[in-house]
Amino acid sequence: MRKDGALIDVVATYRPVNKGTILAVGTYKDVTEYTQVLKKQEESEEKFERVVEAAPEAIVILTDEKISFINQTGLELLKAKNKNQVIGKPFLDLVYPSDQNQMVEKMKHAQYQVNKETAELKFYTLEGDTIYAETTSAIIKDHGEVSVVVMLRDSTTKKRAEKAMRESEERFRIIAEYSMDIIKVLNPQGKILYASPSLEKILGYPIRKMIGKEFFINVHPEDLQEIKEKFKKMFETKEYFQVNLRRIHQDGHSVWLNTGFVPVINSEGGIERIVSISADITEMRRKEKHLSEMAYSDHLTGLPNRRLFLDRLQQAFYTSDRTGKLTAIMVLDCDKFKNINDTLGHDVGDEVIKIFAQRVKSSLRKRDTLSRVGGDEFTIVLPELSKLEDVFEIAGRILRIVNEKILISGNELEISTSIGISFYDPHTPCNIEDLFKQADKELYKVKEKGGNSFSYKQESTL
Repeated sequence: MRKDGALIDVVATYRPVNKGTILAVGTYKDVTEYTQVLKKQEESEEKFERVVEAAPEAIVILTDEKISFINQTGLELLKAKNKNQVIGKPFLDLVYPSDQNQMVEKMKHAQYQVNKETAELKFYTLEGDTIYAETTSAIIKDHGEVSVVVMLRDSTTKKRAEKAMRESEERFRIIAEYSMDIIKVLNPQGKILYASPSLEKILGYPIRKMIGKEFFINVHPEDLQEIKEKFKKMFETKEYFQVNLRRIHQDGHSVWLNTGFVPVINSEGGIERIVSISADITEMRRKEKHLSEMAYSDHLTGLPNRRLFLDRLQQAFYTSDRTGKLTAIMVLDCDKFKNINDTLGHDVGDEVIKIFAQRVKSSLRKRDTLSRVGGDEFTIVLPELSKLEDVFEIAGRILRIVNEKILISGNELEISTSIGISFYDPHTPCNIEDLFKQADKELYKVKEKGGNSFSYKQESTL
């Protein structure tokens, strides 16, 4: 203790003298400053050890290429139960053979403080598993002893995810390259990032010219609005949708495609990419159209059959009820057709029917519907009539054009038609069956007078 009462650290030395009552001489050296330095060093080392132990990265210290220190994160990375399992173990024994030379080079470079870049190397755990770690090295010197500090950041999960992604992308590429369907990858703005080879086969466009273009390019104008609306809605619902649309082929014709859109959702819940898969359904649509035509059309003339005619007639009645205008029904046939069919044969008869149908149709308005009921019998629905004269004018045109001579297989033929007419008046409504009966009755009146004319009965308010 000093005179001021402060405690000090001393080193005491006693030397015996044996002179009288003096037994020994003691000397005291004040080492307070030295012990304080030692204490601070111990505190610093303790603090350093705590920091290193708590570090999120694995830290390994090598002395003579053997592990002299490893923190807790390092033990967990190497799957060691305690430090005794790794202390004193050659570090290179834990490095994958193909990466050992690179690890040695990094430790050498650390000694000369060059090339401090991170390298991703492969290691073994004590359980024999393979892991990946981003590795950096540095040199530390302590009392003349040189050690290498190796810092390892576990990148196994990232590496495996990258590998899985590469494998997934490769599988996608293989599927896309050999798929019969058109596969595209779009960004959220609808720009094409990838297109499969089928694009060129189905639509004729070189792939290189389509990359970076908008997905909506070459969509048929009539289908453009629908696909844009559904594409926009997908960003709200984040759900898959499907649509049939037409694309314009490079040659100019339309190609029907059934296209499904798959949104790829990122970790924030937004759409990162869109995958579209398009199947060519042009042939299927053609067959559907053909079947529809067969269901509603006459096979010889291509005109609506009775089924479609009745539908159009019903629509005409609805229009009359709403507007107050008349609807007329015409029943007509080809005069003396049976004689032509019997004497010149069915082939000539079929040609007569087709020409007859074409001539009658050319005499009608766009809104009128001509139907072949069977044989040489036809029916016509004329909606939205403002005055009777409109019907008479149309009937007159039909009579005139049908009377023109026909040349078929060297045979010059003259034909005519008989027409019976009835009216649907919204002010005095009746059913379809009654209208047909009335028109048939008027037709036979014409037939009895030799044909080539029309007859009607009208009791409307017009």
